[in-house]
Amino acid sequence: MFKVKELRFKRRDGSVASRDVPEDLNQTLVAKACPNEYLVVAVSSSLELPEQSVSTLKYKGKTAGFIIPGQALLSAQHPKNTDPHYAAYSLVAAIEVCARSFRGDYSMSSAITEAERPGDIPFLEGDAYLVLWKEVIGTLDYSRFHPSLFLNGIYSYRGTRDFCRLDAVPPESITLRDPTVTSEYANSVFFNLYPYASFALLRFFYAYQIIEMLIGLDFKVRSETIRARLNQAAPVSITTLRDIVDDFKKSYQDLPRIKEILSPPCGSTELALDRLLDDMADDRNEKSFAQKMYRVRNILFHEHLRAHEFDESVMSVGDNLITYLAKSKFSA
Repeated sequence: MFKVKELRFKRRDGSVASRDVPEDLNQTLVAKACPNEYLVVAVSSSLELPEQSVSTLKYKGKTAGFIIPGQALLSAQHPKNTDPHYAAYSLVAAIEVCARSFRGDYSMSSAITEAERPGDIPFLEGDAYLVLWKEVIGTLDYSRFHPSLFLNGIYSYRGTRDFCRLDAVPPESITLRDPTVTSEYANSVFFNLYPYASFALLRFFYAYQIIEMLIGLDFKVRSETIRARLNQAAPVSITTLRDIVDDFKKSYQDLPRIKEILSPPCGSTELALDRLLDDMADDRNEKSFAQKMYRVRNILFHEHLRAHEFDESVMSVGDNLITYLAKSKFSA
């Protein structure tokens, strides 16, 4: 049986470090695993991931990959080493990190570990590697899975988590879902921007930008529907024209569109809105979920000094809103 016995890493100073592959790593499937058939991406989470925190990724009922903490790679006696599927994916990740080093690419290795342990391969520690099998996910573009990863506490790797304060812990099994709405911007917000937003207002801004994006898509659909109705109704009666004009008005008025997007209402987000409005002594009586959101939006965008002392409440609105949008609009 073909076995990988040793991996080598070219350090920034030109010297080469090496590490033996653990004897207990089950390499039964390694010979069948071609590195070119896999996608390896450095990822992070809110808290440092321990060595044991391995997540299996499922897509349409099939194993699509793993999320593997850096310190788990080539780790002897790791509980997952006897699993031939995990072993193959972990070796693919380790080989990718090492291969990149010989091309002068150190984006997936740790400069700190390299300096502290010069004789070892400096895999990321506390962060992880997302390894996906292209044959299962069907495309090189994994960004469509960003909402699913976000909901499971996995974000882009930045090398620091100073501002990353979302309290989601990656579970042992993660289901990747194709989003119901396709948006490169929204995918980037979930994976790259929101987790690392440095202050409360910016987090709310990113979350609300997704609402704005959804409103834009909704406006496009409504406009095309109205155009089709006009074409079908020609010649147009006064009654029909009045109905079409009313629909057109609703298509560009903010509140009706927000109400359409924020349906069904989210209980935890509404509680966060109530708390913030109460903090700011702003009347929320007899207001709907959408009306409260629109009111908070107007205050934060145009009278933000009113919320200056209530960062925790603003943060709570943003965190609940972004999670609600990811679940209800992109992962349903």
